[in-house]
Amino acid sequence: MKILKNSLNLTNCSVHILEDEELNVFASIEMTTIQKKLSSYKIGEGATGMAAQSKEPIVIENIHSDSLYLNKSGKKDFNNLSYVAVPLVVEDTTIGVLGATITKTTEIGFEDCVRILTIIASLFAQAIYSFQLNVNEKERLKELKLYYKMEWDSKVHNFGDII
Repeated sequence: MKILKNSLNLTNCSVHILEDEELNVFASIEMTTIQKKLSSYKIGEGATGMAAQSKEPIVIENIHSDSLYLNKSGKKDFNNLSYVAVPLVVEDTTIGVLGATITKTTEIGFEDCVRILTIIASLFAQAIYSFQLNVNEKERLKELKLYYKMEWDSKVHNFGDII
């Protein structure tokens, strides 16, 4: 995220993850904790929600006049011009959205920005998906271990079978 900001002069870079039909901020740069909590979107809501719903990048050329840019975080700045939201898709399933704001100092155009963010979104999607699979597997193994421990304890302490 810092590389996007420093190399490409993109601001308000954030990754939203789909949790219970809502896109919540997973990672961001330049957002406070309160702004992260405010910046949640439903599927189809605003540019971020529309990117998740359509599984296609959404580009807002002028954030100051387009109603799709909801600005829930409250970080609208007059140096910011445009917004790009790219879905994080794994195996034809949307797991989140990568969003970034193009500023007056951004040195690349819309097409290049969308292309770069699409590549980065693909990498992020795979990494996040693998992380989520790992967490789910650890949780499943923890529950399985607890189950077998309870089974073992119930059989070891059954004193009725001694004689």
